[in-house]
Amino acid sequence: MSQTNSSPRVFLMRHGDTDWSLAGRNCGATDIGLNKKGQKNVSRFKKHHVGSGKWIDPEKLIDM
Repeated sequence: MSQTNSSPRVFLMRHGDTDWSLAGRNCGATDIGLNKKGQKNVSRFKKHHVGSGKWIDPEKLIDM
């Protein structure tokens, strides 16, 4: 019997910086956009961890 790794995987990524988070104005109910540094961090994460053969391979994601 062939054994494959079919266990679900969960990836957690903390959001990047917003102007509010840097000013200590954290708010869980307001959707504040990322600032330039936050956008850069997300882009860097995607470049290194999302894609064919990487941690998050879109071809291997399942729609539940």
